[in-house]
Amino acid sequence: EPSPHDFGAVEVGSDALVELFTITSSASAPFQLGAVSVDNPTFSVSRVDPGSYPASIDPGGTATFEVAAQPGEVGTAAGTVTVTTSISAATLTRSRVSANGTAPDLVLSKSATDFGPVDLDAASDARRTVTLTNAGSAPLTLSGIEITGPQAATSCSISLAMSPGGMV
Repeated sequence: EPSPHDFGAVEVGSDALVELFTITSSASAPFQLGAVSVDNPTFSVSRVDPGSYPASIDPGGTATFEVAAQPGEVGTAAGTVTVTTSISAATLTRSRVSANGTAPDLVLSKSATDFGPVDLDAASDARRTVTLTNAGSAPLTLSGIEITGPQAATSCSISLAMSPGGMV
């Protein structure tokens, strides 16, 4: 049985991560490669060579296909790639595939901040601290902050990359 294949972390909503799989014949006679399929919609299979099935594979010959992983939600997804052949001892060959769907998750330490009465003529600043945390499982890029409300500052532009668990 082939070794399982782990695609690792794949960000939800990103382009699919594609891997090339190769079947090499160790048979002493040609055989028919019937089909290649996968049982989980997180994964898809595309034929590469030969371009259509069924196909005859000669001794020592190869067939290649692509498996793409594109999780639709955060968490582990697993599936089985099944290859159908005319070889009586191996009419079905299965290989496990898995991927971990990841996504960033921006969390604010406070949903609202009350400054209370502020003396506009005083020399001191009215400052409050709010912490931003990436509580998700994928990197996050923060490109701006906007403060809204009466008398609020407009916005600021920043470029900041936050790893999972990172704080600002």
